[in-house]
Amino acid sequence: MKSYNVERFGIFTIILLSMMVVVTSIALSIPQNIYAQSTTNNDSTISTLDDLVNKLVTGVKLENIITVPNEVHVGDTFEVNATVINTLPLNITFIAGNCNSDFSTNLNNIVEELMTPKCMNRVLPTVLEPGDKTTVQELSGTGKQYKAVAEGEANGNAVLLYSIEVKPKGSMLTTSLNSQVINPFNVTILQ
Repeated sequence: MKSYNVERFGIFTIILLSMMVVVTSIALSIPQNIYAQSTTNNDSTISTLDDLVNKLVTGVKLENIITVPNEVHVGDTFEVNATVINTLPLNITFIAGNCNSDFSTNLNNIVEELMTPKCMNRVLPTVLEPGDKTTVQELSGTGKQYKAVAEGEANGNAVLLYSIEVKPKGSMLTTSLNSQVINPFNVTILQ
């Protein structure tokens, strides 16, 4: 089983730092009050660059990470899905198809990855508007399923890669910010 912890942490750090540099350069090229939003119902506001960066880093959630089927026994094959929630004030874009997907998972040693034939169909990107949510799946069409090989808790991470397009007020340029959300999860393998 491959170990991704150090590599993923390094990639996440590089993406986060790159995103901060891009956001900073955009912020310095436009008036600071562009981030202020009027609120009438006490929603959180984005009034400073720090607030914007914090919102971008924490604004996409991966929740309800479950296996399909729900109950997994030793010897069973299974797949994983999750709910993506966009709490950003901007649209996010990602691929969520049954043949190609920006959603992926990894699990520890009591589960093995089974490579399956990859399908060749491609889908258009999913655009998730502010406040919307959708289910993403890591189906066998992406070339991976899991097989439970021992009883116990399988720990891993669910990862969603996504992008945000930002166009500063008065600018002709659109900047695409690429990011990811990583959420740990576990699967109980039954006898």
